[in-house]
Amino acid sequence: MLKNVKWSEDSVYSIKLRDDLYTLVQMRKNYIMQFFDIKHSSDEWQGIDLNNYSTIFFRFVAPKGLSRIFSKNISNGEIKPSLLPIETRMLSMDLSQAPNYSARLVELTNQFDTIGAKELTGRLEVPDDLDTIYRYELDGSEGSAEKISKRLIRYFETGVNWDDSKEFIFKGAPLPPPYYGRQ
Repeated sequence: MLKNVKWSEDSVYSIKLRDDLYTLVQMRKNYIMQFFDIKHSSDEWQGIDLNNYSTIFFRFVAPKGLSRIFSKNISNGEIKPSLLPIETRMLSMDLSQAPNYSARLVELTNQFDTIGAKELTGRLEVPDDLDTIYRYELDGSEGSAEKISKRLIRYFETGVNWDDSKEFIFKGAPLPPPYYGRQ
């Protein structure tokens, strides 16, 4: 595992989820990472073109919190980084009516920032807005290696792509179906 991870746009890292399960992530802009639908049983990635793989999700991250699951930095000579546009729509938490939390769909700024993001919807509700709730990521920064690992392992084992943090906001929301909304 890497002890120190320096943010560098378009750098690609392998993540060790278990002794027999590795995947790849790419650093994009403004601390957004792109997580890919690619897995290997070993940490070997020669000749991979990430443009040929689906994206599981884009997420704001705190890389220092995730560094212990990063296995190694993959040099550009080994693989081709993704050129896919970054997803700019995200769910912004709405805590104004506690304990009835919700979120709104927003469009990030041109600098991929939440400050000044354009609001696209009002408060999202279960079950009426499940499609939007399933499709988009929360705009908060994820810094827990355990949460990211758990989510990716669930995805690779079952095909279910779900951020458990959404359960706090959208009480009673069922898990999405396997492979829902792949990009």
